[in-house]
Amino acid sequence: MPSRQPYYILFDDEKLNINLDFTQRQVQNFDHMWKEGCSISEIAFKLQRKKVEIELLAEDRFLRKKINVRKGAMKGTKAWEKKIKLEV
Repeated sequence: MPSRQPYYILFDDEKLNINLDFTQRQVQNFDHMWKEGCSISEIAFKLQRKKVEIELLAEDRFLRKKINVRKGAMKGTKAWEKKIKLEV
């Protein structure tokens, strides 16, 4: 019988403090900003989340076919705006 190798579990470290729970409103705001061309960094800043959390949300939304590949990819195409109206 072949020996079982241990699994590598992503983000399995409390020190990383990565939160992958999103509210529906946060997902809607993400989708809107993605379509507007906002960068991952700007979206993370405006949603008050870690950049890695938003990167993973983008990947999840893409795999579920909820967002499309866009010009500028994760960097987006739009310059940061100081004001953006988000419903929280």
